[in-house]
Amino acid sequence: MNKNTTNLHTKIKQIQAEITPLIRTERNTHQNYKFFNELQILKALKPLLEKHNLALYLSDDTTQPFIHEREGNMHFIKYCKKLEIVDCETESKLEFSDWACGQNPDLAKAKGAAETYAIKYLLSKFFLIKVLDENDPDLPVEDPLPESTESKVNKIEPAQTEKSKTSSKTLPVKKEFSPRITATIKKFKEKTDKNGNKYLLLGLDDQTNNVFVFPYLVPEEEWVNLKVGQTYNFDLEQSEKGIILKGFEGVGDYE
Repeated sequence: MNKNTTNLHTKIKQIQAEITPLIRTERNTHQNYKFFNELQILKALKPLLEKHNLALYLSDDTTQPFIHEREGNMHFIKYCKKLEIVDCETESKLEFSDWACGQNPDLAKAKGAAETYAIKYLLSKFFLIKVLDENDPDLPVEDPLPESTESKVNKIEPAQTEKSKTSSKTLPVKKEFSPRITATIKKFKEKTDKNGNKYLLLGLDDQTNNVFVFPYLVPEEEWVNLKVGQTYNFDLEQSEKGIILKGFEGVGDYE
């Protein structure tokens, strides 16, 4: 590895150490989940790029195919985004690519949704930015229980205790949708739609409803890596069809 590339790696490492966490403050009221937007990540990243004299270039990777499928009135697209990071002092650079996926009845909006999602997650993963959300299963519990809250937990009024004994109904707690979860596959079933297209239905221990797996998002050759009884990190998306799998990675080592 030459000196220029090493210097660029050092700057990237410094940004990874200095950048502040992202917090999912935006809420999708229709699908009831929180997210961070593109502006948040750019506001956190741009001052550090300026400080370390680095430039970012985002473009479509034309070496990979642009995949477009249509089912009913819905457009499904998948293409590759390319990230170039350049050291303005030495002109050394690094390149990375990742897949962008989107769906919408409007083809332009499907492309826009894929673009936004890909850029947000490509940058957040590349610079190792912690994303904070109380419903994120990957979020470690770092803050101790506040003293005031702890006191309330330990202090149970007699009236409350008596009420809990006589109450026979327990209201279900509605779980918010999270776009990234860690779960174990309980059921796995291959299906075929009316047009002869294959898809999968996954039953996860963390989800009440089945998760759809379509080949335009998860290639069919990757389905063999999904096995009942194993645990994965799943990237999910809610749509009119239900919950759709966008990608996955195994947790732990498997033979």
